[in-house]
Amino acid sequence: KSSSLSLDLLTCDDLDLLRKKQQDHKKKSSTKRYLMLIYHAEYDRIYYPLSLRYCDKSDQNSLIEQMHQLIIENQLLKNQFESDSQNFNEHEKCLRLKKEKDQQIDFLRQMVRTNEDTLIKERIHLQKTKAKKNNRNKIFNDQIDLLKTSERQLKSQVKVLTNEIDLLKKNCSPYGSQQQIKSLSRLQSGDQRQCRSASVTKRLPSAYSNISFSIILFYL
Repeated sequence: KSSSLSLDLLTCDDLDLLRKKQQDHKKKSSTKRYLMLIYHAEYDRIYYPLSLRYCDKSDQNSLIEQMHQLIIENQLLKNQFESDSQNFNEHEKCLRLKKEKDQQIDFLRQMVRTNEDTLIKERIHLQKTKAKKNNRNKIFNDQIDLLKTSERQLKSQVKVLTNEIDLLKKNCSPYGSQQQIKSLSRLQSGDQRQCRSASVTKRLPSAYSNISFSIILFYL
């Protein structure tokens, strides 16, 4: 028993049909051509048939039809090429626009960074200027307070001296009292001028020397 062998029972009609099928197969296969690829082994040859398109002598109508098909195919290829070229141009344009946009974005980002740095520097400078101004205002306020304090002290001293002068005028004789009052007032005013000028000039800066001098003259 072998798988390569088989038995079958056929009638005459079956044989005729089989013959017709074989003849039709031969007619169809007569129009085919094969390119044989032969592999040479050491003791054998192996054939590889490669089917080829067989072009027999054709009539004019078939040639015209084939020409129309080629024209249509050529037109399709042209249209495809034009569309591909157009798509390529559009792609190139998109790439160029994207590059320009990226450059503009980079430029704007650089401008933003520059403006931010400038703003930070201006803010720091403004803070420093404000701090200096506050320090100067504090110094000026302290100096004004010192001036007011010295003014109150001077006024109190003047008031005390005027009271002493009034008492001396009441207790002493007119002539002697006048001489004593003059001498005392001169001595006290001289000492007072020295004390006031020394205290004011010691506490105040050079910018307020004129103010202290005017105050001394006013009380003189």
